[in-house]
Amino acid sequence: MTSGRSTISFYAHFEADIASGAKTLTLRDLSYGDVAPGDTLNATIHATGRVFGTLLVRSCEHVTFGELDRRHAERENMPLGALKHVLHEIYPGVQEFIAIDFVFGPV
Repeated sequence: MTSGRSTISFYAHFEADIASGAKTLTLRDLSYGDVAPGDTLNATIHATGRVFGTLLVRSCEHVTFGELDRRHAERENMPLGALKHVLHEIYPGVQEFIAIDFVFGPV
């Protein structure tokens, strides 16, 4: 199954971690619930729309804010406290997320 979604955007400061393979997970709000394993998405920079690679989605799972643990944080390449802080900034008040596990590929 494919979602029909063709892109996923990131803040520029995440590009190096994604491209190096240090970041292999992204947590998104439920509007990303249509993303499915096997999807290939163009990875873009949020501010500019520049494509910097592709992501092959390996898996997707629902996770609540309270269920987030060090495994999620490690795959996001940040400490758990920082991950929770970032999620509160990007998605204020949101308690349910889609955890999208991916493999990066160059453009």
